[in-house]
Amino acid sequence: APLEEQDVRAVEVRLAGAAASSYLDATGAKPVGWVLTRPIGPNELLPRSALAPPDTAATHWRIVTVPVARFHYPGDLAKGQQADVYLCTDAGPLAGTPAGGEVAPELVWHAVTVARVDGSAAGLGAGSSGIGVELAVPVDDAAALVRAAQAGAIDLVRVPSPWTEPR
Repeated sequence: APLEEQDVRAVEVRLAGAAASSYLDATGAKPVGWVLTRPIGPNELLPRSALAPPDTAATHWRIVTVPVARFHYPGDLAKGQQADVYLCTDAGPLAGTPAGGEVAPELVWHAVTVARVDGSAAGLGAGSSGIGVELAVPVDDAAALVRAAQAGAIDLVRVPSPWTEPR
């Protein structure tokens, strides 16, 4: 996920030896526009190894917006978190089930990074109670995610991290 001004803040710490060179020095410019290559927790020091230059995002990653209906995503889903993306389509009657369609969820992407959550529901249709969620995916996987977003309903399931507790 590309870093924005409000994503980072300077803190004073004392690191000894080689550890000091492993983390970003706050005396320089903020890494706005640089890309996180792995999840970083709240209040975690920013490791140099977790940053890639802005041009990396342009050549290796794409941001795909998917519409997600209300109650089909964690209500507090936020930038930098990871989620599994499920496509839910009407599979028709399944063996041993009553007539009428059954939803057949299909895992489209595991642990995709949330780049932005837009709760304005703009562009999701009149009376929509959904949101647009921007997901960062490798260039080669962008078409599959777009295809899934057009094929049926999307559900996002948060991937737990060391910084989130199950409810």
